[in-house]
Amino acid sequence: MLCCLYEGWASDAMAAEHAIACGRIALRPAQDFGAVTPLAALISPSSALVEVVDLAAAGSHAVPARAWSLLGSGAGPQLRFGSRDPAILPRLAWRDGALARRLNAVLAAGPLALLPLATTGLAAGDDLHARTTAANTALCERLIPALGGVGDGAADATEEADGGDEGDDGDARAVARMLRQTPLFS
Repeated sequence: MLCCLYEGWASDAMAAEHAIACGRIALRPAQDFGAVTPLAALISPSSALVEVVDLAAAGSHAVPARAWSLLGSGAGPQLRFGSRDPAILPRLAWRDGALARRLNAVLAAGPLALLPLATTGLAAGDDLHARTTAANTALCERLIPALGGVGDGAADATEEADGGDEGDDGDARAVARMLRQTPLFS
């Protein structure tokens, strides 16, 4: 329902529910499109996605395996839990705007190897599902310095990534807060 409002397909919750119930808006499994989502999350056309590519296969004649998943939207009520809280809507806009732009800029310098981050997490006792503390710390150590404009981050660590900062440095600080607070973008 919230995705319908976010995309502008419906003016209110009742109209969104009707559009889905009558089939005007069709729901399809993310896996049909090579994507994965956590729990009950939804991908809609405006959703920022992260692409994961098997770079080992990229150098061979084989077509590298690719998959896509949603970026997280920070702390608070989550679409992936089935929440209908409208407070999620501005966070989706922030995710698909400031967060996506900043991460695209960082990753334009080159891909981020995920297996070393997973190995770090596993070695520290993470299971990479319910416990991701060490892997997330390793991810933050790689990404946050590349964001620029975040300082040492000590004061920012307890603030919510709500998109309230203005400009490039504000975007960088908000993204750094989100990365610190949201284990592996979940």
